[in-house]
Amino acid sequence: MLLKELELENIRSFTKEKISFPEGTTLFSGDIGSGKTTILLAIEFALFGVQKGNTSGFDLLRHGSSQGRVRLTFSLEDKEVIIERSLKRTNSSISQDRALLIVNGKAEELLAKEVKARVLALLNYPADLLTKTKSLVFRYTVFCPQDEINSILLGPAEERLEIIRKIFHFDKYKIIKENAQNYAKHLRERKNILEAKLEEVVRIEKHLKSREELLAQNEEKHATLLQTFAQQNTSLEEIEQREVALQKELLKAKEKEGIRTRIEDLNEQIEANNKRILLLGKEVEIPALPEKPHHEEKLLREKEQQAKENIIKIRSSMESAKTLLLRAQEIAKKISSLSSCPFCLQEVSDNHKNHISDHQQEIINQEKTNIEQFEEKLQKVQNAQNQISTMISEWEKFHKAEEQQRFAQALEKKNTEHKSSLEEANTLLLEKISALKKLITSQQDKENDKRIQNSYDTLLKEKRHAQESLQKTQNQITSITTEQKLFAREIQEGMKRKEELAKEKKEKDRVIILEEWMKTKFVNLVSTMEKKLLASIYYEFNDHFSKWFQTLIENELFSIRLDESFTPIIEQNGYETTFANLSGGEKTSVSLAYRLALNRVVNNFLAHIKTRDLIILDEPTTGFSTEQLDRLLEVLEELGTTQKIVVSHEAKLESHADHVITVEKYNHESKVSI
Repeated sequence: MLLKELELENIRSFTKEKISFPEGTTLFSGDIGSGKTTILLAIEFALFGVQKGNTSGFDLLRHGSSQGRVRLTFSLEDKEVIIERSLKRTNSSISQDRALLIVNGKAEELLAKEVKARVLALLNYPADLLTKTKSLVFRYTVFCPQDEINSILLGPAEERLEIIRKIFHFDKYKIIKENAQNYAKHLRERKNILEAKLEEVVRIEKHLKSREELLAQNEEKHATLLQTFAQQNTSLEEIEQREVALQKELLKAKEKEGIRTRIEDLNEQIEANNKRILLLGKEVEIPALPEKPHHEEKLLREKEQQAKENIIKIRSSMESAKTLLLRAQEIAKKISSLSSCPFCLQEVSDNHKNHISDHQQEIINQEKTNIEQFEEKLQKVQNAQNQISTMISEWEKFHKAEEQQRFAQALEKKNTEHKSSLEEANTLLLEKISALKKLITSQQDKENDKRIQNSYDTLLKEKRHAQESLQKTQNQITSITTEQKLFAREIQEGMKRKEELAKEKKEKDRVIILEEWMKTKFVNLVSTMEKKLLASIYYEFNDHFSKWFQTLIENELFSIRLDESFTPIIEQNGYETTFANLSGGEKTSVSLAYRLALNRVVNNFLAHIKTRDLIILDEPTTGFSTEQLDRLLEVLEELGTTQKIVVSHEAKLESHADHVITVEKYNHESKVSI
């Protein structure tokens, strides 16, 4: 991988800038805070996006800007790759927009995480880095801030060893061991569960034995009950045969008793008929007819109707006359007290009032005369109507007497006929009684019939008792049969459970062997593999680290090596000293030698990664003398990296670089110049 070009837009102190990266050693020179480190962070952001705990959107986007952009171009074997990422400010955060990936001119717009996955694949980095917050391989092979190297050197040994494991992808061995231990724990728990289950075998065998004994006992009871049931069934059949014979005899006895009852019913019927005949024999009184009226009935009813109509007409005329009389009286009363006309308001003269009063008085006199005449006429018509009604009532009395006479005659005829029919019925009933008496036997037969009935009642009780005993035996047989099925099912289930537990025992034996193998062999094997791999890394790491430290220091009084936790052991004048007691240049030498040794070992061990041609060093010469700067170039040449980017504010490094790019800041805005 070789960097070609970087475009920045609103990234930290850069508003808009384009930077080219030639091959060889390139120095980014400038004062502290001029923006040099921003270029390195922008390269990492372009490759891997925003990384939690490393590079956030708030760290990158320029203050006051709503959006920013980074566009990185680099070559990778036969490919030219361009990555463009954008940042966008919202009300509460800064987010990544969709990113652009161009490989050999073929562009794709992808999600930020998708671009990271594609970049890891292009660089041939381990795929599981996609789910981690830091790109460890890139950080410790290409670009690692000096402070981060110091934190590794000064941190606890276990943390340092853990970082080494992650860089070389050895943390999988720790995970394997942890998983193996967890699996061994699971196996141990499984073994305990199986042992608890196997304790059930004794209980099952005891239960099976008890059920087999009960099953044998029930079989004996079942056989005895079947024999009893057969005997009871035979006895019931004999009782039923006797019942049939008694039923036939009882039927004959009941037939005789029915004849006696029938004779009694017939005698009662004859007695009832005789009582009815006595009542019917009494003479019916037929009433005599009154004298027939002389006047014609039809003519009387016509005259009565005519009188009613005349009365209605006279009363109607009388009411009209009364109405006219009242009206004339009212007008005469009003005109006498009237002084002016209510319509035209003219004064009414006495002559006019007298004229009207006289006229109304004439009407009053006439209508009174008419009313008197109507009253006289009404009285005459009502008198005539009363006479006619009297004569009609005579006809009605006559007709009623005729109806009573006809009813008495009909009743007499009906009684005579009914009496005759009752007498005939009695004759027939006596004949039936005579015939039935011939079928009746003696008093001795009656006693015999009663004895048969008593025998039959006793037999029914005996039958009912036999049926109850038979049913009781049947219920006992059913109950025992049900118990036998239950016991047989329990025995079958117990045997099945024993077979299952036998399998569980085999499983327990297998689990014990597997647990022992996992604890004593597998975990030790993984640990041995991890130690051997770490040892191979350790020897190469320690060799490069010691050699390059001596190159940078060139002091025979100093010696340095790594212990098993990759912790530097420093000796000065034959005595061990700590990293904190070193001078500034000595500390930088230790950190840089550690950093470069780590780079070499990672590139050698992970030979498939494609960032071997690039290394970026951020402020690697703090506290260095001029001689140490010269020796640094020797180390970098020995490193054999095609493209080296060094960021430093040391101006004296310019003479040792192939290319120098100056970074300056004016009015909070960074610019580059060549």
